Amino acid sequence: MSITLINASRRIAVINLIHDIYCEAGGTCVCGLQGGKRHARAVTIPAGESVADFDEAVLTLPDVIRAVRAGELRVRRQAPPPKPKINSRKPKQSSRHKRRGNP
Repeated sequence: MSITLINASRRIAVINLIHDIYCEAGGTCVCGLQGGKRHARAVTIPAGESVADFDEAVLTLPDVIRAVRAGELRVRRQAPPPKPKINSRKPKQSSRHKRRGNP
């Protein structure tokens, strides 16, 4: 599922994506590398705005838990878009026989 965070407060919200929690729970590291050291990313959400496409692991971050309990952040879950069906069969031919040439 994709998570959307909505800033319900009148202030800017900054959420630190802590490596030990977010990256390991999500299975993908989003940290930046600078000088051979790993630096956690931060997400800034302006007042009244939303940021989409987070992994479920964002709900385990202490900053997010605190902000949701305080009513400063709202969470919206979105199911992933359905995959298009792929037809493995050939399309049916008309039961009429096609005539060749002039009748």
